[in-house]
Amino acid sequence: MRNKESTLPGLINFAQSQTNLAMKGLNVKRMIVGPGGKQPIMKDTVFNGLAQKLVNDSGTPKGMKLILQEREVDTLGMNAQRKVLGSYEDFYNIKTLV
Repeated sequence: MRNKESTLPGLINFAQSQTNLAMKGLNVKRMIVGPGGKQPIMKDTVFNGLAQKLVNDSGTPKGMKLILQEREVDTLGMNAQRKVLGSYEDFYNIKTLV
């Protein structure tokens, strides 16, 4: 059985790097509604010309709801937070590692 990392000479396996974003890149698909939990710690972003931190002061990810509220979006009764946040340019205009 071959090692997972082995490839034929001269071939490079880009499969993982093509599907993964940079470690701290913005990725709304991996976020959850509330703070903390199993969501990545993402880099800060810029919204309306101002820096927006995606983690709180203790380093915990904020979650989609708080990020949208900071962007002055009314989240009361909203169940499409991922779609709304993903529609902002800083989230949909992301680049992969390759």
